Amino acid sequence: EKYWSSAGDYVVRCVTSDMKGGTASSSMLVQVGSPSTLRIAGRVLLNGQGVDGVRVYTSNTKATYTDSDGQYYLTGLSRGSYQLKASAENLFLIPKGFSNPIVLTNSVSARDFEAQPPGSLATVALIEAGAEWKYLNDGTTTPASAWKALSFDDYEWNEGAAQLGYGNNDVVTTLDYGTAANKFITYYFRRSFVVDDPASFLSVNLGIIRDDGAVVYVNEAEVFRSNMPAGPITASTRASTSVSGTAESTFYETNLDPVIFHPGTNVIAVEVHQNSPESSDLSFDLQLTGLRPLPTVARPALSAEVVEGVRRIRWPAVESYSLEASTSLDGGSNWEPVEIQPETVDGENLVVLPIDQASRFYRLVNP
Repeated sequence: EKYWSSAGDYVVRCVTSDMKGGTASSSMLVQVGSPSTLRIAGRVLLNGQGVDGVRVYTSNTKATYTDSDGQYYLTGLSRGSYQLKASAENLFLIPKGFSNPIVLTNSVSARDFEAQPPGSLATVALIEAGAEWKYLNDGTTTPASAWKALSFDDYEWNEGAAQLGYGNNDVVTTLDYGTAANKFITYYFRRSFVVDDPASFLSVNLGIIRDDGAVVYVNEAEVFRSNMPAGPITASTRASTSVSGTAESTFYETNLDPVIFHPGTNVIAVEVHQNSPESSDLSFDLQLTGLRPLPTVARPALSAEVVEGVRRIRWPAVESYSLEASTSLDGGSNWEPVEIQPETVDGENLVVLPIDQASRFYRLVNP
């Protein structure tokens, strides 16, 4: 029996074991009274099946684990903005149908993750940290409304490598700021990048260092707002809070839907805002990475023939494949490497073997 002394959401998890030592777990959410806090719920799935034991969290103190059905509940959350993440050994966990951060005003469900083995995915750097950016930082010029568009002419803007800013030891490109008592509030940054096939990406992650706040646009559309007030943003809009300590060098992340990208050249535009004209420093950097399945590589075809009393084994000259032989295909057969090294003839690997009384089976392996 369990007695709760206060209102809230409580997760009951039952773990069972069978005669063979296997275990299974299931979860049930119990709501007592009228909770003042909120919850996030969802599942972690691999090929449509639930994955047990995945850690789902918004911080070190707000974390839980999935049950055998892949179900999780994060309870006791206040209203606010949360980066929802999941982690498990030897798995990539990709948000499915939602984007970070989650702005929590009510309890939400169906915040699911798709699990993928790491060997099945490739990470593609669309924009690397420390990249070159075009920037405008004279403090008096507000760019034309089309400054977020790919067609905008930024030829007269300055250019420099990130981090861009002033007042910090990790700044690479130092920006002007006006006078010490009345520093510029807003800085503008642009960079183009190429996406060969947006539909090939399962997810795209954006991370930004912003001291103090920033608004990010891709192809003119706003995709991320960090430490900035709601509503229209102008050159005089101040960041919501002042940033200090480790927050000045932290990459704040969000997930982007790949449908926002065009095949070919795209543009990302960022405006960074200070909280105060007396601010002592400013920092900006950004990275953009995508996850997509590795291309399927067809196994090279193997051919064999007997010519002039020898076996001639051929296959396309593809790196990393090697030849093995066996005398039987039954369940107990042992495959052994063919020790003779192949010659390359007309784009094919060729191994010439003597003929003996035993039959031989051959295969290509990719370690």
